[in-house]
Amino acid sequence: MSETLWIKLSAGAAAGEPLSWARLDGAGQVMARGRDAPATLPKGLNCKALAAADKVLWTRLAPPGRRRLDGLVLTYALEDRLADAPETVHAVMGALAKDGTAAVAAVDQAWFAEALAALDKAGLRPHSVIAEPAVLPGSATEWHLVWGEEALLRLADGLCLHLSPEPAAARQLLQLALARSEGAPERLVLHGVPGQPLPETADLARGLGVTVAAGPDYDWAVAAQAAGRPDVELLQGRFAGRGRGEVDWRPWRPVAWLAAILVAVNLAALTLDAGLKAWQVQRIAQANRERFQQTFPETKVVVDPVIQMRRQVADLSHKSGVATASDFLPMLAGAGALLPASARAGVRELRYRPGSLTLQLPAGQAVSVDGQRSGMRVSRQPSQEKGWDQLTLEAGS
Repeated sequence: MSETLWIKLSAGAAAGEPLSWARLDGAGQVMARGRDAPATLPKGLNCKALAAADKVLWTRLAPPGRRRLDGLVLTYALEDRLADAPETVHAVMGALAKDGTAAVAAVDQAWFAEALAALDKAGLRPHSVIAEPAVLPGSATEWHLVWGEEALLRLADGLCLHLSPEPAAARQLLQLALARSEGAPERLVLHGVPGQPLPETADLARGLGVTVAAGPDYDWAVAAQAAGRPDVELLQGRFAGRGRGEVDWRPWRPVAWLAAILVAVNLAALTLDAGLKAWQVQRIAQANRERFQQTFPETKVVVDPVIQMRRQVADLSHKSGVATASDFLPMLAGAGALLPASARAGVRELRYRPGSLTLQLPAGQAVSVDGQRSGMRVSRQPSQEKGWDQLTLEAGS
């Protein structure tokens, strides 16, 4: 299974200082780890990065209209929570939850750009960067405290607070957080970091009024790998598209082949359907042409048999003295039946050509005219003269 190189972007990442790293196999097992300068890290592996919690503002936001925000719109929505100007911050919003809020990660834009540039200079291009608060252990009813070189507290709603790694100071901050929270958690779960001593749970719990229990150790690389596809991906906006060259596309080849086959099958079906419809149209046109020539054998040139047949029938009607729907008087009578009395009285101009009658009426007089019941097509458009409309009635529905 493919291996993944995880790199933790700490405060010194922008200056090219040594960084914590871990190489994990596809099952999430750590194969090697260390803390080295970027130039000495393993190359040629699937590379991802984790922005350290002390470099990330992790919060929740309820955007207006339940719309997903990005760019400067998002940073200005966070303005009251930022220590710096919104223009200097890179923020990314996750998916909206049922309550209308979404997780938001914000980092210093210059630091993030310089950290990625330092990795790029060392030949490392992570194709995904996630925020550490997103992978901290947590649950909806408990608070979780990760105790290492710094103390990270994840509240039940997902917010992350930084505490002092000194037990007495951490206990005071926990008391303050509990006093200001809307509801006390069921318990506080304490997680150690490999190689770092843990405070006594009884000592930490003194005066809190909440049970403190020991939980499994926290390993940032294992937690990041287990998180899977992140809800909040920092490589968006101006940082989108970085590291794509390092993506292993081999697992996607079967999907690509299947997609290509489906596209080919659909194109073949569309081509066959289009060909069948064209053949049907040709057969109908040929049948109409044969019927027209049988009815009117004196006509030598046939352009459009349907139109020509209508004209021939109209000519026969005229010759026999029978009025047709396209004659002036029947169309005028039809217009009179369609128009309300107020519109008939306001007719200013009338123009006729075979099969078409155009009336000039005051604007708004012919809004409710419906020609379907009389078998005529009705169209309306403003006249070139202001305050007047043109109503055109054409024979045939």
